[in-house]
Amino acid sequence: MRDRLGQEATADQIEVLKCRTFYGREKEDLIYPIALANMVLHGIDEPRIWHGNTLTGNETYGELFQDAPLLFDVILTNPPFGGKEGKDAKTKFAL
Repeated sequence: MRDRLGQEATADQIEVLKCRTFYGREKEDLIYPIALANMVLHGIDEPRIWHGNTLTGNETYGELFQDAPLLFDVILTNPPFGGKEGKDAKTKFAL
């Protein structure tokens, strides 16, 4: 594995990438285990994905985020296609 300068990555850099870089949340019951499996299949040894809804704050397995950083450099999102939200999500945000 090489870093952005083309140099061989150190063991510490690989450890950070595999265990302390990717964090996420998945709302859908059927997609959550698929997301975990996908991360493991791509070499992420400790996927920090928890089951919950970012719009409501409801979560399961939230302890996976205990050591998460307070700020992130990059945030990626996949908008819900055809998903419906209840009142608890809709009342938190202005339309």
